[in-house]
Amino acid sequence: MKIAHLTSEKGWRGGERQLYLLITELQKKGIENILICNPGSEIDNRLQDTGIPHHHLTMNNPLNPV
Repeated sequence: MKIAHLTSEKGWRGGERQLYLLITELQKKGIENILICNPGSEIDNRLQDTGIPHHHLTMNNPLNPV
């Protein structure tokens, strides 16, 4: 199973912490996760050393990520 997660947040608050914990725990259970996030965001920085793939997509407006 593969799960793609998308976040447009750049900071670190409750939702980002919850997403980080969800991704890392699912990964431990053998579920493949991919995170799409803003480059340089806090969750991007925290996932650097985990080996969990994450891709960058600059999102200035969270309602229009293109």
